[in-house]
Order: sequence, then structure tokens, then C-alpha cells
Amino acid sequence: MGEILVKLGRVIGSIVSTLKSESFKGAKLLLVERIDLQGKRSASPVVAIDRVDAGPEDLVLLIDEGNSVRQLLQDERVPARTLVIGVIDHFDLGEDFLSQLPGKAPRKVKKS
Repeated sequence: MGEILVKLGRVIGSIVSTLKSESFKGAKLLLVERIDLQGKRSASPVVAIDRVDAGPEDLVLLIDEGNSVRQLLQDERVPARTLVIGVIDHFDLGEDFLSQLPGKAPRKVKKS
């Protein structure tokens, strides 16, 4: 099975650049830390093109694969690997799913 291309992230900053590739003109650039399903940082921060108007501290969905980003932006020359494709309002993982994660204990779910 291949690597998962859609990842979770948290916006930790924005990037302002007056000199940049022509492909980035008018694009909003964000600094995003990738997170795991528990909300903990899972990798070094990345620079991502934002097309959904994400803001500081937003949880976001990321595409983290250059060819997919180029196809979505319809620009074969864009020098980018990561694209913000959604802002997450809420997510909930069932106990069955969490128990299957390697090295993760199932989260306690309160019964109503």
C-alpha cells in the first residue's frame, strides 16, 4: 500500500515573500505543522499553498505530493509539494478505528 497523500495539519504561521516563483503570484503561503490523529506534531513544518482561506491555528487537510498538487492547480511548472485543500471543523474517530492504530491505545469514549 502506498503512502497516504491526504494528511492532517495545523496552521502555525503565514509566509510573506516579495520575490517568488511566477507560479506563486497571488497565492497565500502558510506554514503548517503536520499532525497525527491524536493532534500531536508528526513531522517538521511545511510551506503549503492555501486555496481555502485557512487561518492561524486552523486544522487543515493537506495534499502532500507534488504531482497531485500540480494537477489540482493545473500548473505543471509550480514548484510546490503541499496544498491546503480543506479546513477541518470537527473530526471524530470511533473506538474501533483507534484500537487498530499501531502503538495507540483506544480512546475512552463516554457512553450517554
